[in-house]
Amino acid sequence: MKFLIVDFLNLFIRGYVCNSNTNDNGEYVGGIQSTLTILQKLIREIGPDKVIIAHDGENGSKKRKEKLKKYKEGRSLPKLNQKEFKFSSPVEQKENFLFQLEEITKLLDNFPFIQLKFQNAEADDIISCCVQLLKEENKTIIVSNDRDFFQLVQKNVLLYRPAEQKKNPLYNSKRIVEEFGIHPQNFALARAIAGDKSDNLEGIFGVGLKTIAKNFPFFLDNKPYSLYDLLSTCKNKKEKFFKSIQENEQLIQKNYELMQLYSSGISEFEQVKAALLNSSPPPFKMMKFLVEARKHKIDDLNLSSLVWHSKRLSSENQIFNQRG
Repeated sequence: MKFLIVDFLNLFIRGYVCNSNTNDNGEYVGGIQSTLTILQKLIREIGPDKVIIAHDGENGSKKRKEKLKKYKEGRSLPKLNQKEFKFSSPVEQKENFLFQLEEITKLLDNFPFIQLKFQNAEADDIISCCVQLLKEENKTIIVSNDRDFFQLVQKNVLLYRPAEQKKNPLYNSKRIVEEFGIHPQNFALARAIAGDKSDNLEGIFGVGLKTIAKNFPFFLDNKPYSLYDLLSTCKNKKEKFFKSIQENEQLIQKNYELMQLYSSGISEFEQVKAALLNSSPPPFKMMKFLVEARKHKIDDLNLSSLVWHSKRLSSENQIFNQRG
């Protein structure tokens, strides 16, 4: 069985920044429209048996902020890539952003997709649970531009990065090793050293992934290494890089705890398991979707492929349930 798992907010933002379309009331609805067209392209290309939409829950960052207060602090709204539409103020843009986010979520309720959202859990945690739960005989494709998901790539788990459309957007373990010199099993530890500015996670100053790969060539191995392994390697070495690793042991350890997705301990693990393995997605409510879509001028879009595949998914789910 093939699973398509979508990092929803990451996908929505990609659509939001590049589409300037408005509805009849003059409201900016480009994010709603583009999210559906991107989903259509993904489902048409990948042909999944099940589609999972992972959302950030209320207070999703709470657990990580308890460990690091400034985690994801001060994030601003995404800048629009187009100039046709301009907001009068940041407040107006925030209201519109939240409006579109709520509306597209409602629209997706009409599709035969499994939508997962839990309080105090980020989409990253939910996707991590999904990868842990799905057996090797299943093929899983995660959709996100977030590098955090490189660490989850393994046999039968691929990462699809929509931003890489000019080249192949699919990443497997081999490609990650070739491009970064780091195996997915060691990617979280490497990023814990380098840090992540988008999440306010400070890394070791002046140290990037290339430097890490160069000085720790064993990161290429299909074997997880620990911070203890790194400190042992750095011992008795005089170069500045190795001294920096030793001096920043606590920083690396804290970053790793915040960034690693290899094991997700969210309390909703059993609920995610039930949604994936024991329950079927909702039926496709095509007429309700079409009625609700008109106010966002979605009926002007060609979504015939999305509709066709949604009918297919809905039909296959019904057949599966009858057999079960």
